[in-house]
Amino acid sequence: MYEHFWFERYQPKAGNVILDIGAGRGEDIIAFTEAVKPGGRVIAAEAHPEAYRDLFAVCDRYGAECVRVACVGTSGIYQIETTPNYESAYILQGPPTTTSHKVVGQTLTEFISGFGVQRVDLLKMNIEGSELEALTGSPDALPMIRHAVICCHDHRANRGEGERFRTMAPVTRLLEASGFETWTRQDWGHVHAWRKP
Repeated sequence: MYEHFWFERYQPKAGNVILDIGAGRGEDIIAFTEAVKPGGRVIAAEAHPEAYRDLFAVCDRYGAECVRVACVGTSGIYQIETTPNYESAYILQGPPTTTSHKVVGQTLTEFISGFGVQRVDLLKMNIEGSELEALTGSPDALPMIRHAVICCHDHRANRGEGERFRTMAPVTRLLEASGFETWTRQDWGHVHAWRKP
């Protein structure tokens, strides 16, 4: 399964660093930590408090690092909305609601810097419509990244949830302009990217 989701264009190796941004409940942590043994690091971020509780337990068990933050274009305090399916929780663009939770927002640059990382071998990003802002807001972080899989959510725009979710084309353009080769997997909404040789 992971070969089709995250490892289709790059298989992580021992000693690699993987960033899992929008890690949910830690569903991918086991595969990621196994892939980078020995000597690698898996660093995860999740914004929603309910998902983060489970993520923390998984990271603690498998030796990954994690923090409860939202990856955003501009650092600050944000609200993450609760949805019936926790995987679809997203950053609000308006005032708090009765089902939203306050969360600290960090840029990708701040996140990477906070963990002392100099090179990211694989960036997995699944942040429900905030991916374009997060990448655009940290142009100085992009040169540190060797491979990436960015989840885009055009399907949410297609079903009427808002055009902010339609990010596949602009994310692809941004990555290509930043020196990456790209390949899109339309059925999953993934943009795979890797540095040109």
